Amino acid sequence: MLWFWVCYFLMIGFVLLYLFIEYKESRKYSQGINNRIYSKDGLRVTFVYSIPHTKERVVEILRLKNAQDRLPYEFDEKAMEIGFKDSRGEFQHQVLTERYRLHFEPKEDSCLLYLEQINISFSRTDISLFMNAFWSIKVDAVPYEVRKVS
Repeated sequence: MLWFWVCYFLMIGFVLLYLFIEYKESRKYSQGINNRIYSKDGLRVTFVYSIPHTKERVVEILRLKNAQDRLPYEFDEKAMEIGFKDSRGEFQHQVLTERYRLHFEPKEDSCLLYLEQINISFSRTDISLFMNAFWSIKVDAVPYEVRKVS
């Protein structure tokens, strides 16, 4: 019986450590900024980032996948859409994908990027947890807080 409790507390400890590390990592890349805008129905989200590159440079960077990418993705340059795959989750032998449409608001030598979710996913994925880390590492993005006017 003692071994059961030892194993139980060890497992709980590992789970809590994993959650703490993920939370700390998420806070690191979000910089305490809420860069999410939810649709009125609450089913879709738009992420907003400030990027120190032009739209053309961001598209060029997205064409090149590398080992540091935090999320596996497919980029459709014509449609300006990106799909992130949740390799940990499957539903009926299909990898779950969240798709986003990219909208750019150009600035002088930079731009704002709006990632508008296209599909509605009712299953639980971890994609949104890694979104800020992905864009930060990939294109030097910084979460951008958009304040809604009431």
